Amino acid sequence: MGSIVKQLPDRFFGDIEGHTEQTRHFHPAIPEALRKRRAKTATTLMRDHIMSGTNDLVAVLDEHGLWAEDAKSSA
Repeated sequence: MGSIVKQLPDRFFGDIEGHTEQTRHFHPAIPEALRKRRAKTATTLMRDHIMSGTNDLVAVLDEHGLWAEDAKSSA
């Protein structure tokens, strides 16, 4: 997944519906938790942020048929 993300344009996630709002929640909350030395909170926020982005990415790639050929060739 990391190799796919590195190839995406910077604006990619901003174009996914709802992702910008999620980012506006997570981005300030993560450093705030770190400043308050709330490691578990920061860890949870970071994990949720990454998983949210990953789920959004997989959904978009699925919509574009990224795995369509794999499904045909393995059938």
